[in-house]
Amino acid sequence: MRKTDSFRRQHDEIGAVVTQMRNHLNADELAKDATAMFDLVVSLRGQLKVHLAMEDKTLYPRLLANDETKATAQKFMDEMGTLGGVLADYIAKWPRAESAQTDPHGFIADTTGLLNALVDRVERENSDLYELADRS
Repeated sequence: MRKTDSFRRQHDEIGAVVTQMRNHLNADELAKDATAMFDLVVSLRGQLKVHLAMEDKTLYPRLLANDETKATAQKFMDEMGTLGGVLADYIAKWPRAESAQTDPHGFIADTTGLLNALVDRVERENSDLYELADRS
């Protein structure tokens, strides 16, 4: 069992929600009713909150305490601040299902950007950060 298995499992769960969200990115459907999409947004936000809290509490302190992993951990932490800001801006801009129904094309563009950034982050954590953590 790897040290990062629980984090990787959370990434899989986040990825499943991302896939479901992408399946709902249809302007005509969103204009009629975006409730299902916003249930997924709430789910994703909750999963990310738990995941980030676990990383901050257990993973990063261990990596920052090790000279061999400190620089990489700090780089990922710094980048997460940027992604966290993107997520906060997204939530502020799209607070309810009705906001997506009013501007489904804008919602789709912003959601696609957020999901792409999130998937990129998850892939880099799995391949770089978690591999490093498992070896340390």
